[in-house]
Amino acid sequence: LPELVSAFNGSALDVLWATLDSFALLVKCLPGDLWKIDPVDEKMVRSRVFDIRHVFQRPMTLRDWQVFFKYSCHVRVVKQSVGWSVTGCLNLGDDVIFSLSNPPSYGPLIPRLKTLYWDKPTKKYASLLRMLFTPSLVTLSLSTSDCILPSPEVTILTSIGTACPSLRSLCISSGTPFSNFLDTKGEKVLSEAVMCMHSLESLVCPALDEEAFIHLSRLSTLSELSMELQSDFKLDSLLAPPAFGSINTLTLNVSSLSVLTSILESMQFSPS
Repeated sequence: LPELVSAFNGSALDVLWATLDSFALLVKCLPGDLWKIDPVDEKMVRSRVFDIRHVFQRPMTLRDWQVFFKYSCHVRVVKQSVGWSVTGCLNLGDDVIFSLSNPPSYGPLIPRLKTLYWDKPTKKYASLLRMLFTPSLVTLSLSTSDCILPSPEVTILTSIGTACPSLRSLCISSGTPFSNFLDTKGEKVLSEAVMCMHSLESLVCPALDEEAFIHLSRLSTLSELSMELQSDFKLDSLLAPPAFGSINTLTLNVSSLSVLTSILESMQFSPS
């Protein structure tokens, strides 16, 4: 009977915690003497962001972490929620974000996470985002409304290819033109990360360098690609056939027709 009850509890928690739209839910499962709710700045209240913030009253202990992982291990999806806080971080105090970014053992906060939608690609949340990268991750979407992502923040992307070997879908979107979203160093970092991805089926991202583009052209799994080509983009040699052999949708944003022409001339598609 105890084994049956334990199995039932595990299955029930899998259902209850399958989808997470706010980290505050996990914080609320921790001991009551660890956290409290504080009112936030009056300006945030007036702007309808959030009128409360979860903060810690003391450091997290190993027992606290055991409780946290008891529930986080059942989460499969961290999704977009309705409102201002897509991933439910705006109502977390800085001390909570720092604590969750530094668990007692190096490993993902949500070990069986498969889908992650993230709208806070800034330095403040970079370490927390890194702790969500896990080998089980299949879909990753990073979005920002209008901010520019310089190289100090984009360095978190370097670990995607190695930390998420099963990644099939990567979408990096921004309200600003992709050409303004990454600086030159950031573009190089993202390109190096893409070079480590070998199971991609769908990729939407800012500009990549020539080496990363060639790598993508050789992926037999890639069926959808949308990216920007910088004005100085140029391939030194023809793409070996079948370039993009499994592609169904190919979207290239270019600043001039000459760049697009040079790419199309280098492609050698094989009929499928």
